[in-house]
Amino acid sequence: MVVVPARTVKINVKNIPRLIFLWLPVILWAAFIFYGSSLPGDEIPKIDVPLADKLYHFAEYLILGFLLMKALINSEINIDLAKLTVLSIIIAAVYAASDEWHQFYVSQRTPDIIDLIVDLTGICAGVFLYRKRGASCPK
Repeated sequence: MVVVPARTVKINVKNIPRLIFLWLPVILWAAFIFYGSSLPGDEIPKIDVPLADKLYHFAEYLILGFLLMKALINSEINIDLAKLTVLSIIIAAVYAASDEWHQFYVSQRTPDIIDLIVDLTGICAGVFLYRKRGASCPK
């Protein structure tokens, strides 16, 4: 059996304010999503626009995907861009799935596979939007 030593992540103390600047928006946005999904169904404002709830899901997860990709790329993690892209999508997708599952326990709310698919579409759009922006602009 071959034992591969674990990689250690060294955090430079000088980079802590930068890491907070990068990750705080991700954490706050995830908290905002959690708060929204914690509202009972009768407390959610009704919008008279077709598919408004799907547009909301898409937009909130587009933003999460964008912020997550920005944080990962700029955190100086020694992983190539393709793996960072997949990692961003997986992290956000797990969060989206847990958000839908969480709604099972909220009054007058139910998990919805279509919402999850829309969330995943928004995540991918946000991640690739950041990558496209990053290719033409400095970080």
